[in-house]
Amino acid sequence: MRVVGKKIGSAIYFHKYYAMDIIPIKILERAEIIGQARYINYDIIKWDNKKKTVSFIYCPCFNDDPFPEVLFVRTVNYKKYEYKDRDYQNGDNPPIYHKKWLMVQDTYHGFDVEEAKKISAEVEKVIVKHRIDRKRIGFRKYWEEKVEPWLIGTMMEIPLESGEVLEVPSVGRCKSHNVKNKRV
Repeated sequence: MRVVGKKIGSAIYFHKYYAMDIIPIKILERAEIIGQARYINYDIIKWDNKKKTVSFIYCPCFNDDPFPEVLFVRTVNYKKYEYKDRDYQNGDNPPIYHKKWLMVQDTYHGFDVEEAKKISAEVEKVIVKHRIDRKRIGFRKYWEEKVEPWLIGTMMEIPLESGEVLEVPSVGRCKSHNVKNKRV
């Protein structure tokens, strides 16, 4: 079985369903208490043991959008007992995720993991062919300007098992995109 988590630098990103498998329970519990995680919506967790931080990331389109946007992040420093928030809901250049399948197991039911892998393969071809800066593709403006134009057309050629042709929407266009980070 593949190890869950998208590694970027010293951090690992994963869906919240896998938190207890990845983060030591004492660190997770401390971060949840300090960051008051039960009072916010979040889908993704970023753990950086080197920086001693856990981020609770609200990404409501994670399952519906091939390249979902981040709308809100609460980052907890569990050594300093403090947290800070970043709200991207009204911004024009939020972070986006590609290769989201790395954040879940192959058996995840929220989206078609195999289809997501095919999308990633097409994106990788575009990045290599057009020499796109990998360090910048994680933000909407750069993605829309440099990556997305090359995907339209190439990705529509991916045949799905159902016989349909894969159509990829623009970044951050899923129906729940305008959902605000409401307290529960």
